[in-house]
Amino acid sequence: MIAGSTITEQFGEVTTGSDITNDKYDGLIGMGFASQTKDGQNPVVYQLYQLKQITAPQFSFYLSTAAKESKNGGELILGGVDKSKFTGSITWTPVTVAFYWQFSLTNVKVGNRLLSGSQGCQAIADTGTSLINGYTGFVKAIHKTIGAKYSSVVGAYVVPCSKVSALPSLTFTVSGRPLTLLGSHYTFKYISPKKVTYCVSSLTGDDSAQDEFENIIWILGDVFLRRWYSVYDLGTSAVGFAKSISYNT
Repeated sequence: MIAGSTITEQFGEVTTGSDITNDKYDGLIGMGFASQTKDGQNPVVYQLYQLKQITAPQFSFYLSTAAKESKNGGELILGGVDKSKFTGSITWTPVTVAFYWQFSLTNVKVGNRLLSGSQGCQAIADTGTSLINGYTGFVKAIHKTIGAKYSSVVGAYVVPCSKVSALPSLTFTVSGRPLTLLGSHYTFKYISPKKVTYCVSSLTGDDSAQDEFENIIWILGDVFLRRWYSVYDLGTSAVGFAKSISYNT
């Protein structure tokens, strides 16, 4: 049973693991396409739709920026959207490879500057990824532009915290709509064991950031999805984005 809805004729293989014993969740459930399953079984959301438990084969995520201890966490809607969690319209883009929630990017910009070679890249919206992952060459170029330096203490690229508010924006253009992150969105604070505060870049590089067709691919994780409400439609094979109410928090 999920949120009062009962799923019948659905088999789920449950695997135990000790690595989540101390976490505040009970397990994981995939929200991808049937092509991810061994025998093409219906995804949970589509099964709910076929059983008329929900009115549309959609689900959507609102990710809060609240602290871990807050009761005001994120929200998963099965069968539609929560209009109170975003402003403006939803921009839809077709899924290009129905495996992950993968779609095409028009381009990527740092401030007003086009990131060279970013036109026509692919992206995946993934709530299971914390940061933003991209091709190493792109990420290095962004870090150079924003003045980020590698810190062996943190094990990541950092910028002076005093300069975060002046950092250029980072924009992923989807179906002609610029989906922009501010400097405060794509950095986070880390306090070292010696109580030194660092402002860390949320961008990570990967030399193998390509799909099976050798398209360069970005993984837009929670850092992005906290600011952009996301909707996933299994019926039309499309992903939608709207500005989250968390954008300015």
